[in-house]
Amino acid sequence: FGTLTPFHHACMAQRVEKPLPEPPVLPAPESLRDDGLASLGFTSMPVRADETVLNWGASILEHWNISETAALEILRRFLSPGGGLQRYEQGRQLADASAVTRISPYLRFGLISPRFMFYEMKAAGAKERSIVYWRRLVWRDLAYWQRSVFPQMRDKPIRAHYEGQSWNDDPVALRRWQTGQTGFPLVDAGMRELWATGWMAQNVRMAAAILLCEHLNIHWIEGEKWFHH
Repeated sequence: FGTLTPFHHACMAQRVEKPLPEPPVLPAPESLRDDGLASLGFTSMPVRADETVLNWGASILEHWNISETAALEILRRFLSPGGGLQRYEQGRQLADASAVTRISPYLRFGLISPRFMFYEMKAAGAKERSIVYWRRLVWRDLAYWQRSVFPQMRDKPIRAHYEGQSWNDDPVALRRWQTGQTGFPLVDAGMRELWATGWMAQNVRMAAAILLCEHLNIHWIEGEKWFHH
């Protein structure tokens, strides 16, 4: 599947299993050992010239309530009568993200499951209220599906004729794009929001990508690296 519509039809033809209920009890392990998060090697913080650590994640933590409870509240408030869903169809393109859920980080890190979200949306009549939003989970799965079928797409174009593209390797231009100093207000605001919160609206992200690849002619791999930084 290269496009959404046939993939969506294939997904809707499948049965979506309901999420399992909460277990009545979770047996505690006999012993616990805490080596700290640093031992897991998730990331390493950059070090300044004076050897102090730059905790670039501090501002991200300030912008999110990282919990399952928060994920449920956000989703149910959005789906409720008078919530964001009724504005989504017409307002999803707004740069201020006032008509979207901001639920993607919670999905990404497993604080809420796609199956649970599917049945909550179904119960709220999301398909009838906004067909575009109804398809968002399918868009997400299409991306994962394509990555599984085309594992090379992270660093090679799916369409081979794009491999001959000559790219601009100007490090100054790339850095200005990364730090939101291009001179294009929409893109700069989005890139600064990304740095401060770890998130940016979809359409702003698309605008930033277009500027990087189409106007600055910088390889899309550099954009992929930065968004996964």
